[in-house]
Amino acid sequence: MDISIIVPIYNQELHLEKCLTSLLNIKDLCVEIICINDGSDDRSFEIMEEYQRKDSRIKIINKENTGYGDSMNRGITSAEGKYIFFIESDDWLADYALNDLFDNAEKFSADIVKGNYYIYNSGQDKVSIYENLKNFQYNCLVQKENRDKLFFVAPSIWSALYRKDFLIQNNIFFLPTQGAAYQDTSFAFKVWAKAEKIVLIQTPIIFYRQDNAESSSNQRNKIFNICDEFKEINRFIKENKLQNLAPILARVKYISYMWNVNRLAQYDKIKFLMVIRKEFRKESYDGNLVKKYWGDADWERIHNVIFNFEEYCKKIVGEQVNNEQTLLLELLHYVTPIYIYGAGQYGRKVLKYLMERKIGIDGFIVTNLDKNPLCVNGVPVIDAKRASYDGLIIIGVSAKYKNEVINELEKKRYNNFIELSL
Repeated sequence: MDISIIVPIYNQELHLEKCLTSLLNIKDLCVEIICINDGSDDRSFEIMEEYQRKDSRIKIINKENTGYGDSMNRGITSAEGKYIFFIESDDWLADYALNDLFDNAEKFSADIVKGNYYIYNSGQDKVSIYENLKNFQYNCLVQKENRDKLFFVAPSIWSALYRKDFLIQNNIFFLPTQGAAYQDTSFAFKVWAKAEKIVLIQTPIIFYRQDNAESSSNQRNKIFNICDEFKEINRFIKENKLQNLAPILARVKYISYMWNVNRLAQYDKIKFLMVIRKEFRKESYDGNLVKKYWGDADWERIHNVIFNFEEYCKKIVGEQVNNEQTLLLELLHYVTPIYIYGAGQYGRKVLKYLMERKIGIDGFIVTNLDKNPLCVNGVPVIDAKRASYDGLIIIGVSAKYKNEVINELEKKRYNNFIELSL
């Protein structure tokens, strides 16, 4: 078997036929097409079965809705091909593109061969080539001195061919967290971190649909899921003793985080900027901000976020403020929802402090509902499971329990929490 094509599918009845038709047009290669139905409740599964009757190369894995990352991982482990190719179910393959990837993989014994792609917008009925790799040399092994630059190109994991044993031997899989998004981010970083033989080609591989409202790149919820991807990359770096990549990771994180900020509504921008300030202040103190990886404008911007947050947020707040605590309180008027973790004496003190400044609180989060009242001063007391992952959590416990609470929040994938100085 030459290539295993993995197609993760969740409710794509509008676009799936075009995707599968393009795959059935593959000639001169021995392929299997693994359609992974992630619990679709539309006609997607019926379409898969219809195409399977047309072509025995199609295999179907039917499972409950456990998410994109789990679908991709199941595809990797069940694949029988020498190489693996991913394609999203709302995109479609360009003619003979897979042949170009395969020929170069065989010629250079490559771990990965990556190409460019077309961008398609049905609203404009327009196709254009996006040359994601234009700053690199094509049709040869990427030289060591150019490897670092690959981390900064868009992940576009569906425009590449991967040698399966390379992925398995290096334990390169997707973050399988259910309901998460952006899971190509950590996968792409792992690939570049471990690949030894890399080939880039100019060929556009797929038609990338940009106007699908269900695509994660077009969704405005789950604004902190991207943070989980960078926690996963940090885990991978530590496990594989690749700390030399920490400065590169800091730059990649900035690119991803600012892309996320630019797509958010105003009050969500503010919440996410708080995360950027917190995380990049630590990156700075850890020595991971290295100028050679940064352009001048971004270098100045990230240092303003870290060390001059008041000035950076001046336009959002509407006026200059004198200190960080005052700024934070001003920003909280723009943020929703807001929770206080802890309904004890210290948590109630935080509530009083905020209510005096006319800042609304949506709930107290506690670990044990049985030991707490249902409501405190008109604010409901809730379990963490009922709190939105896109909310802001203010830590309302004494210093004695603070680290324990922070560990618990991180364990439960809450990325946006702050402290106040009372």
